[in-house]
Amino acid sequence: MNRKAEMSENQSTAGANFRKGGTSEHQQRVLDVLDGLGAEAVESEKIGRLTDETARLLRESQALRLLGNTDFGGFEAHPVEFIQAAHKIGAVAPSAAWVTGVVGVHAFEFGQCSPELQADIWGPNGENPDVWTASPYAPQGVGKRVDGGYLLSGHWTFSTGCDHSDWFIFGGFVADENGEKLDPPVTKHFVLPTSDGEILHDSWQVMGLGGTGSKDVVLKDVFIPEYRAIDAAKMAGGEYARQYVPEKNYFRIPQGAMFFSAIHAGTLGIAQGVVDRFEEYTSTRVNPKLGKMAAESPFQTRALGMIRADIAASKAHIISAVNEYVDHVMRGGEVRPLEDSVQLVNIGVRATKRAYNAAFEAYQRAGGNAARLDNPLQRFWRDLCVGMGHVCNVDEPAYQDAGLVAVGHEPVNYRRG
Repeated sequence: MNRKAEMSENQSTAGANFRKGGTSEHQQRVLDVLDGLGAEAVESEKIGRLTDETARLLRESQALRLLGNTDFGGFEAHPVEFIQAAHKIGAVAPSAAWVTGVVGVHAFEFGQCSPELQADIWGPNGENPDVWTASPYAPQGVGKRVDGGYLLSGHWTFSTGCDHSDWFIFGGFVADENGEKLDPPVTKHFVLPTSDGEILHDSWQVMGLGGTGSKDVVLKDVFIPEYRAIDAAKMAGGEYARQYVPEKNYFRIPQGAMFFSAIHAGTLGIAQGVVDRFEEYTSTRVNPKLGKMAAESPFQTRALGMIRADIAASKAHIISAVNEYVDHVMRGGEVRPLEDSVQLVNIGVRATKRAYNAAFEAYQRAGGNAARLDNPLQRFWRDLCVGMGHVCNVDEPAYQDAGLVAVGHEPVNYRRG
């Protein structure tokens, strides 16, 4: 069996195992660290970043390697495996799940870039597969063209996981030699070592997802060689995959759809965590007015049944869509990066909103004591509310774009790069 066929078979098996309820080797590694991640969650929030032990456990789980190129120590695992990992982690340690999704998805982008860039990050032969890269992609800086590359300057917010990362990938506008932004604008993802930037450690003061350490980073005239400046539009359109890994159908999956799925996966995991905490609290809570257990109330138990069904439906909705699409891509089916991304994002935001609404029903029914800081329910609820503020979870623009694409028009909100 040739390499391409073997890879395709392995990925199809991974998806089949998930659909059948099996536990793959990747999933088992995640399950093995869940208790440890849960035990570190409060401390991560307290210090405003993941604890060192949390980072160690995530590396042990190898979840952030799942989407990487096998030539450099990644697994090219079925995206369902990655989504499931974030789901499981989010239900016990929301900030760890958020880092898993945001940092872990970078491996998919790098996996379709030049071998030179990947060798810088992972080592020439993938000797350092557990290296992390922090972002964000938002073009909050400017790269001025110079001989051989760019001088990058800017101030970026929301650099998730930066304290445990060795590399940054930052979005920025391209400027000419005089520092004037190109018109029409061109954006690139600039890749550089974290040692080249200044992390503003006091910048992450938030009400939820505190453990993500999504701090501000400042750069001033940092040189980025040309090969470490990824053209955002070309990445979104699949040009890098066609150039560098044409034999791997895996990397034909649109980068945009993969990134949104990573955010949705972590968010759904946190929503599950809210419901799990509600279930635990309800099982022991006494209603002071009625003088009986809350679990004896038919309104509470009926609500719990409805909430659990909605969370399960949300997960199944995303998993089913991703499975179907990945199977299509791996068979060599047509890929339309823009249209396909818009439709997958539409499904993702709809599922995420349904899960959020279910979690709200749970928190609303938990009573006033759920707001006490020693009740873990409030922590998961705060984390979920902050996660829903991410642009990938804003649903109305996604619905509009999906409707436009369905009737043959261009989307107006989703950007090509």
